[in-house]
Amino acid sequence: MRLLKALPVLLLWACAPALHAQTTGPDAAETYSRLRITLETPEAMEKLAELGLPVDHGERGPGYFIGEFSGAEIKLMDGKFHYQVLIKDLEKYYEDRIREDLKQNPGLAGLGRFPCNFTTPANFNTGTFGGYLSLSEILAELDEMRALYPGLITVRQPLNGTTAQGRQLFYVRISDNADTDEDEPEALYTGLHHAREPMSAMNLIFFMHYILENYATDPEVQDIVDNTELYFIPCVNPDGYEYNRSTNPNGGGMWRKNRRNNGNGTYGVDLNRNYGFQWGYDNSGSSPTTSSDTYRGPSSFSEAETQMIRDFCLSRQFVTALNDHAYGNYLVLPWGYTNAIPESTLFNSIGDDLNNCNNYLVGNPYATVGYPVNGSSDDWMYGEQAAKGKIYAITPEIGTSSDGFWPAPSKIVSYCNAMMYTNLRMAYYARSLSCTASNIAVTPGPNSATVSWTAGTGSSSYNVRYRQIGAPAWTTLSTGSTSINLLGLAGPCAAYEVQVQSLCAGGVDGQFSSSLNFSTSGDPLPGSWAGLNVGSTGGFGSECYNSGGGSYAVTGGGALSSTNVDGLRFIYATLSGSGSITAKVNSLSPAANNKAGVMIRESLANNARSASSLIVRASSVWRSQFVRRTSTGANASITQPSTTTAPPYWVRITRSGNSFTAYRSSNGTSWTKVGSTTTIAMPGTAYIGLAVASGSTASSATASISNVSTTGAVMARIPGGPLGEQAQALEWSGFEGHAMPRIEVYPNPGTSQIHLKIQLEKPARLNTCLLDMLGGVVLQLPEQEAAAGEAFQLIEAPAGLPAGIYMVRCSADGQQAAIVKWVKR
Repeated sequence: MRLLKALPVLLLWACAPALHAQTTGPDAAETYSRLRITLETPEAMEKLAELGLPVDHGERGPGYFIGEFSGAEIKLMDGKFHYQVLIKDLEKYYEDRIREDLKQNPGLAGLGRFPCNFTTPANFNTGTFGGYLSLSEILAELDEMRALYPGLITVRQPLNGTTAQGRQLFYVRISDNADTDEDEPEALYTGLHHAREPMSAMNLIFFMHYILENYATDPEVQDIVDNTELYFIPCVNPDGYEYNRSTNPNGGGMWRKNRRNNGNGTYGVDLNRNYGFQWGYDNSGSSPTTSSDTYRGPSSFSEAETQMIRDFCLSRQFVTALNDHAYGNYLVLPWGYTNAIPESTLFNSIGDDLNNCNNYLVGNPYATVGYPVNGSSDDWMYGEQAAKGKIYAITPEIGTSSDGFWPAPSKIVSYCNAMMYTNLRMAYYARSLSCTASNIAVTPGPNSATVSWTAGTGSSSYNVRYRQIGAPAWTTLSTGSTSINLLGLAGPCAAYEVQVQSLCAGGVDGQFSSSLNFSTSGDPLPGSWAGLNVGSTGGFGSECYNSGGGSYAVTGGGALSSTNVDGLRFIYATLSGSGSITAKVNSLSPAANNKAGVMIRESLANNARSASSLIVRASSVWRSQFVRRTSTGANASITQPSTTTAPPYWVRITRSGNSFTAYRSSNGTSWTKVGSTTTIAMPGTAYIGLAVASGSTASSATASISNVSTTGAVMARIPGGPLGEQAQALEWSGFEGHAMPRIEVYPNPGTSQIHLKIQLEKPARLNTCLLDMLGGVVLQLPEQEAAAGEAFQLIEAPAGLPAGIYMVRCSADGQQAAIVKWVKR
């Protein structure tokens, strides 16, 4: 396209009643500045996000963050953060830099200086919007592509719907036989979710020109175009983009959101906080404040733009998506809402390939920008799997912090060049991932396991590889079936991971799946210890006990994070009064955010107060964590000291009254306190045990744990008795000066009546209740004054009480509590 041909279209836009974007309001006069903010604590980035500040773009270094903020946003920081103003008026800075750059660099030659250089397409041009293509010029580019290559690209088509200001979103499809919707893997590319990020659209236009111009001569490009369908939406936010052109026609506009009239003098919703998966999960990853640049909107998918993208995705079968943004030099993976990566092995492998030519930092928002994002396009595209298939969506953040949102026009080709390999490979992954095996399942035995899976599209045979957790080398087997037996495994309770790769038609092999963790089968849990999923775990959760070695293999899913303290597999017993639990974590599957250790919690219910001492895989390093929730349902505080060694590692949590302390040790002999002792108001009776989580409901973690020991009054079964026999409380010790009941229940198992025989050292007021296994009260008896010696009580089980395991709890003077298990037939 020549710019001269674009001018009539540009004039039509300028004369249209639209300059709808000229809507005025308090936001119109905002001045943006670039700041260097001092980060004095590890939680500082999240604190910035909780103020509603857009910290998803910028440069983060040791102890600082460089970002771009409006005057109103800067006022929110005053008195809370120390900062230095690097550039006072960014719009003027960008405009001046663009003007000078255009004078000095009128052409596009000689600008590709990245490790992988691609020839600049002959038909690629800069535009009249400060060197960038305006909205009308973007559409004219799509029209010209169709005119030049009618067999490879469709006429641009509008998505169903219009924006608040009456504009349409347009898409095109590139493929051989482009006008025919063929049964081929599909990839989606989007740009300009945020209106001040023009590089996100320029990159796509560059890529489209390249594959069209090189289709006839480049076998790799030809292979992609012949075997995939590539869909492009260069501008998701036309209202916001046009608003920036109306206020800053020479480039440099800082408007980010769309142009919804919020009805209170503020405008705009952040489209990348408006998608429906985990929308509004917390106020760190998005803001409920309408004036904030990260305002998430009044409800999920409240905006026409996100509705159109949603409906388009529901109408297609996209396998991959690149949702382009700027800036930061990042490749951002899901999840944004929580500090975990689904299918982490697979996503990290893809990310490490995509950054081969640009060296972008790969990771989820926590690992890249250092804070959460909720309601994002990537999380919804991957996470919503009921109405559509999962889409492996990734966000490139194009450009450095020094170039910012509006790089000098002479940098445009360099940045486009740097994204070419990423764009091409994501098209390849649309084919590879559509062939990848799914629904992998394992049925373990004592020394073997059967692995099965669902075939990917075009699969012909499979490689299956497995290893013990922590082992460096894989064992790989091949098969033409969709199941295989793994023989000669260690056992019992040996922890393994397994992956499956499809070998597919056309020479494109599927990716190895993310690891599925499992353990060879073992013995029942000892005594009256039991296993339970607490909170959201994605359905993951199991344990295996090796009575010969006294070791456990525990698999768990869920977050167990500062904002979601629940979400874990818990192997537990009951602790009355003060006590402790110590364990050795021998190994832990090494995916980021996997964690294992010991915990004391007030109940088995969600949102319970708790304290944990954990070993955590934090990105590429290992750390100890002291995690404590001091109020029911609140966020947790986390102390995370410097890097520890990899497992095996020892952990301990102690309770002394309402004081909780975490310890760590590399040898089980020399112990180091983790953080400070914390006060948590818990009832006299609590739950103590082992905790394992993966940081996500989309994946699991497996830990091998041994050398488990407890102190204090931990409930145990009568030695040697089978599970379900009469249970009693052993080893009771507690608060001095209070009566200490000892109880027996019979018959046990029983049906409707529970007889209690209670031994008291001195007179006391008894409080007795029947609990379910989540700690919920099934039946509460009236308080009873009892003399020293023997006392008797009768519990009538409620009519219709389901068969199962229950707990009888008896406390004396509100302090000491004895708990025994009762089995209802």
